[in-house]
Amino acid sequence: MTPLVGFVLAPDPEWLGLIRPLIPRVELFVVTPETLWKPAQDDLRANSYHREFLELRQFTGRPFAAHSVAMSPGSPTSPRRDIWLRRMREDQALFSFAWWTDHHGVTELHGRNHALPRPLIPSDGAVDLARKTLDEMASVVPLVGLETSWFAQLGSSATEEARFLRDCTASHGVLLDLHNLWAMATNLRFDIAAYLEALGLERVIEIHVSGGRAARDGTRLDSHDTAVPEPVFQLLEQVAPRCPALRAITLERFERTVGPEDIPVLAGELDRIRAVSRRCETGSLPDAEPRPVSPGPTATPPMSRLEEGLIAKLRFERLIQGDDEAHDLFDRDPQRFVALFRRYDLEIAGRAWFPNQEGQLWRAWRARHP
Repeated sequence: MTPLVGFVLAPDPEWLGLIRPLIPRVELFVVTPETLWKPAQDDLRANSYHREFLELRQFTGRPFAAHSVAMSPGSPTSPRRDIWLRRMREDQALFSFAWWTDHHGVTELHGRNHALPRPLIPSDGAVDLARKTLDEMASVVPLVGLETSWFAQLGSSATEEARFLRDCTASHGVLLDLHNLWAMATNLRFDIAAYLEALGLERVIEIHVSGGRAARDGTRLDSHDTAVPEPVFQLLEQVAPRCPALRAITLERFERTVGPEDIPVLAGELDRIRAVSRRCETGSLPDAEPRPVSPGPTATPPMSRLEEGLIAKLRFERLIQGDDEAHDLFDRDPQRFVALFRRYDLEIAGRAWFPNQEGQLWRAWRARHP
């Protein structure tokens, strides 16, 4: 069989309207489950995007895969995860996800929402927790995996991080993000071939390709907001045929980064992915690798300034969506809003996962700080 041509769907009406001409080129749609839900007391219910994407699946007949951002594979079992697993079971019955993946890291730590998957320091305890999470999810979606992480934050070598991920996924799959890999190799000056050798390609079930831009200091960002760079496509052409269990090659492009002028570019990228896919012949995952580990503590490295800024930005976006007063104040007096938001962010632990939850925290805080 040949890998499918995948495309990640963004929960944004304007973006969805623009990309409709691309649908005939897509063989697999990938969704982020968390963007399909809204909280309801101690439960999660379907939102409007859930209905829209389910209708797209029924209309096209094409398979869907799930790519989470906040299941927190490196965290212990929690009441929140139990709720999310229950919701995933309901969605699996509706979408029949071909597989599920998440990022290698933690988004929930000591009850706090870090918004972005934070990297883990390699340890037996971290491996054990990741395996348990994957086993839990495999009871819901039979094929599961982890995505290569932001090892730039780890303080360990690239090959050590690759071996760490390989240990975590010894019985499951790997999602290989090629732009992330190329960007980190560019920033940290490590050898991509050595990383891939340490990781092993036999368990790669999906490859993601995307674009990104350079920060002011020249750091390459995995920002998913530009066309796929030529070096990433060259890497795809070299790596994809070497992945014997590859199920799909998926293109990513974030919402609010696409205009009418980008549609022909995206169409060309999907066509180029298809050409690579047709040169691949793949089969099933190999048997699980026997990699015993000893349970132990898990830890994350200190948070970088880049992480702190990105987490604050995502919290700001949740708040603006979740509270009309905050939205109006930001429009009317952005300087005052920023001063208030900084105090709020310092004083109130980040425990909200959805905009309306963030809005509730903000309103309670504002009642004490009018």
